[in-house]
Amino acid sequence: MIKEPVMIKIAEIYNKRKLLGWERLPSGNPDFLYRGQALEVKGSDSDFNRALRQFSNYARRYSTLKVMFPVDFLYNSSRVFKFNLLYKSILVLEDKTISLILVSEESEFYYLKEFIPSQLLNEISHKIANQKEGMPQILSHLKSYMLDALTKICKDKPDMIIHKSDVQL
Repeated sequence: MIKEPVMIKIAEIYNKRKLLGWERLPSGNPDFLYRGQALEVKGSDSDFNRALRQFSNYARRYSTLKVMFPVDFLYNSSRVFKFNLLYKSILVLEDKTISLILVSEESEFYYLKEFIPSQLLNEISHKIANQKEGMPQILSHLKSYMLDALTKICKDKPDMIIHKSDVQL
């Protein structure tokens, strides 16, 4: 579980390493903004439905929206589906896209992986199918299979690795 203040710090490090120039904004706005491009950050325990409403609002208001959150923010199939549906509806209704930065935590590191959300469902399905378990087993433990798959997706080929000692609050 990664709290939102830690995620904000991870986003600041991501911004600095990628030389993106994102500016931190006060509450009531996206967390970061740069030339009409917004970055919204959520922690593991953030209200999911409220976050979807924010994502939808920011996607309409800004030229580009990136969202960053930990893998356990999408801890069940319903959340993955809702997030994918939001992505598709923004694409169709607004002709805009949302990009996603997933963060996985393990021992001493945070692993960051960037996605186009439409790829995410395929990636999760592929990782779970490669477990070579039967459907009854998968369905009875779907939540743990999904979290495991999301964690592996981030760790297999991360776009960035941040040592936990670099994340000072």
